Amino acid sequence: MSKRTLIHRTVALCAAAGVTVALAAAGVTAQAATSSAASPSGSDAVVAADSAGYATVDFDPAAVAPIADDEPSAAPAGTIAPNDAAAASACAVNAWGHVGYRICGTSYTLKKWTNGHQEYFVIGTDKQIWHIADWMKSWEPMGGTAKSWVAAGYDSYESKADPQGRPTVVTVGTDNREHCRTYTGKSWNTWHPCETRQTVIARAKGWLTADHGHHVPYSMSASFHGWRTDCSGYVSMAWNAKHSGGGYSTETLPGISHSISWKQLRPGDIIGYMGPGSAGGAGHVMIFAGWANASHTEYTVYEQAHSAGGTAHRNHPVSYRGDSPGPYKPRAGNDIIAT
Repeated sequence: MSKRTLIHRTVALCAAAGVTVALAAAGVTAQAATSSAASPSGSDAVVAADSAGYATVDFDPAAVAPIADDEPSAAPAGTIAPNDAAAASACAVNAWGHVGYRICGTSYTLKKWTNGHQEYFVIGTDKQIWHIADWMKSWEPMGGTAKSWVAAGYDSYESKADPQGRPTVVTVGTDNREHCRTYTGKSWNTWHPCETRQTVIARAKGWLTADHGHHVPYSMSASFHGWRTDCSGYVSMAWNAKHSGGGYSTETLPGISHSISWKQLRPGDIIGYMGPGSAGGAGHVMIFAGWANASHTEYTVYEQAHSAGGTAHRNHPVSYRGDSPGPYKPRAGNDIIAT
């Protein structure tokens, strides 16, 4: 993983009606504060924390400048203990007047977004993930069991370009697997194993030879190992997105994905005519595998296509729309992570 990718993956965004997120990044440990310091405010929070022998980390969002995409992942000045000795000892987080969880040896990346909101995440000594934001009254548990961070939020370019996108918190669980929890627009879904782009492409490629060395034949009514063998059933299989009837349809795939621009496409994303009016033969969806030329006017896909008789790996121009009544548009899966 490149340094730039790591920086992007340790920036958090959580959008509740456009609300934004900042991340408490890798290797966080925390414990519940004493009852006397559970929810003090202002200077009392500092006194309560210090009197218990803890250094106070006081977040002041208004005093923190935005961090550019290429800047190193480091704590903004004044937000964390300034020396190694202090950072190695326990410290109390005072965010918006709430001292709720004590964090040891933690570094933070704070990003200010256009609406000015932030949210902080920590991993407690109870292995649960806790969070707080400026619209919340106190620290609250998100559940789950984690031992380290992978990411919180989505890549920085997506959060800037598409505020309607779906942020995802990613951790390494105590089972050593990556687990995700995604904000669906109204609430966070449950913790579940993450899907990676490499895995999506590997699954898509597998159907080229999965039927006794041949591609899986196309059908809107048949299934293969439980997955419907049309275009959207194929995407459901590659994304491991289980749904009744052998997978999602072109009408329902937008419910587990979000719109992106053509420039933002990466392997594992999808292209097609989806949403209302795309039922039956009107809609189509394909899995983006990469650009076919340097000018980005043609792309390579994996698709389950009637015209190909089944699974195909081929190129299309950006203007391609098959038999659909409208133009094809790109989307990204809510639960697909970069690695």
